[in-house]
Amino acid sequence: MKTWTARLRILAVTTVLMVTSVVTAASASADAPLALQAWSGSGTYDETPEDTQLVFEVQVTGGPLVPRSNIQIGLPFSYLNFVCRDPGTGSNLGGGGFAFDEEEAVSVVGDVTTYRLTLTPGAWWGECRLISAMLVAQSGAQQEYPSEDSLATLGSPFLVKQGSSTDGIALSSWNATVGADRSVIIDLTVSGGGGLQSRFTGEASVIGYVCVDAVTGEDVYGHGSLIGAEELVSGSTYRSGPHSQNNPDYPTLNCHMNAAYLYGKDGSSKLYYTVEDLQAAGLTLEFSIPGPDVAPRPPVDTTLTYVALGDSFAAGEGVEPFWQPPDYKCHRSQLAYPRYVEQPGVPDASIFDRLGTDDVEWGFQACSGARTWHVLPTEMGGKGNHGDPLPQLEQNRAADTDNVYDLPVDESVELVTITIGGNNVDFSSILGICYSSSDCTKARVNGRVLEAEITRRLSALGRELDKVYAQIRLQAPNARILVAGYPHLFPATAKEQNCPKLAQRPYLRGTRGPSATLGFSRKEQNFLRGQTSRLNQVIADRVNNTRWAEFVPVDAIFAGHEVCGKSGEWINAPQVTARWPSPVNDQSFHPNEHGHELGYAAAINAVLHGVTF
Repeated sequence: MKTWTARLRILAVTTVLMVTSVVTAASASADAPLALQAWSGSGTYDETPEDTQLVFEVQVTGGPLVPRSNIQIGLPFSYLNFVCRDPGTGSNLGGGGFAFDEEEAVSVVGDVTTYRLTLTPGAWWGECRLISAMLVAQSGAQQEYPSEDSLATLGSPFLVKQGSSTDGIALSSWNATVGADRSVIIDLTVSGGGGLQSRFTGEASVIGYVCVDAVTGEDVYGHGSLIGAEELVSGSTYRSGPHSQNNPDYPTLNCHMNAAYLYGKDGSSKLYYTVEDLQAAGLTLEFSIPGPDVAPRPPVDTTLTYVALGDSFAAGEGVEPFWQPPDYKCHRSQLAYPRYVEQPGVPDASIFDRLGTDDVEWGFQACSGARTWHVLPTEMGGKGNHGDPLPQLEQNRAADTDNVYDLPVDESVELVTITIGGNNVDFSSILGICYSSSDCTKARVNGRVLEAEITRRLSALGRELDKVYAQIRLQAPNARILVAGYPHLFPATAKEQNCPKLAQRPYLRGTRGPSATLGFSRKEQNFLRGQTSRLNQVIADRVNNTRWAEFVPVDAIFAGHEVCGKSGEWINAPQVTARWPSPVNDQSFHPNEHGHELGYAAAINAVLHGVTF
């Protein structure tokens, strides 16, 4: 099953600078402090990339800037980075970075020089903004803006709408049908474009609706779903649904369609971004879902077999007590998130808590340190891990695994959760490198700079994930498969990043031992946040390429709860009791009990119960 997150993707962007006009900045005062005073942007999108362009203008004091030819000789240079996001889901659609210097200056007023950068060709669209910047002046001054937050007050994001051809795909009409079980079916009729293209080739069409409490007007529920040629029911009519409203405690809801992104077989597109876009096209659609006092609740089948797979983020590394003795290195915690996962339609009681009272089974195979080959069965090259003689998907569980909650993943299983991939990339060693270096972005691993090495590992990971998801589906064809991502480990703001638990400090080992700089600079923390996003993107893309799995992002629910997070830590801080040269042990940078129950489990249960948070 795919979700709205199918629109998640990363574009490899090559930027080409086009100088629109050139003036000298010699008249600008070099006495003013080097600073970016403001930024703005605009853009146009066309289906022909050559006709697509983005324009950014930045106002800077303290120039003139060094020439961007510094790039070739390894010296500092001025640059801007941007990203464009889907205005409906917030997911990244593409982005890039570009250097600039006095050639891009278009005006000088007093101390302020305005630089204009035009990027073309490309395929950027969505809500675009600057996310980081570096200024380097000829005077030697430097000023860094390392994050989106540092630029948020200096400019506003701008919307670049994706266009379509006049005779291309378009929405003609749609209607909603609400069943007795409160499920919703959306039928839509389209014109032109040769009909909707497949959900599994190219761009996937998406429709969405939101619902509010009929009495209070409070936002309660939102839904987005993919739709394509596979949902054609007759002529040019496509059917999405039924979509179940799985929370029996929802009140009566008033709902309306709020977006539709349509992609035709001929390559044309038509995107209705907002309710206003739909209204302008005469396509407003509203409907109501009766509350529990109006529609009787259908009986819930309380039988269920659930198996939790994955690595240390699923096993509960660092959260004692463990099910097995501590020297049993799988470190399966009694407080890990699988302990709190609930059955759809049976809220407020975890599957584990219902053992012995309802006809449920609960399996827990996740193991710290697991990589994809510790999940796959032996016939696919899988192997045991940390004393477990069996890989997690091995169906013949006759061998003693010393795990009382050991269950085979087979046709009897109805729910599978898994978090896997971080160890394939060896993220723990990356943390160690950054912890024990002054600037790990310059570190070299296997003959490559660190980010290039991570890119190589992520490429290999994608192929391994495909095998895992396909094998789960093959062995458990009746199971709902939820794949949870990873949280950011480091906070987003400068104040949080400078906390003593994370900040870099000098370290001397003994009286004559080697000295080092331990901790994480703000540059390194932002770099690692970016690598976590890349890891999640690979996982989400591979999940959304299937027809059966669902990606559960957790970075949003963990926001503010990272190490030193302003809303309270849900991640264990780095421990200084481990081996030199990296005092980052197995427990460091793993979710604590709150992270498992209030983070991971809450995100998974929201998906299971159809709740938007």
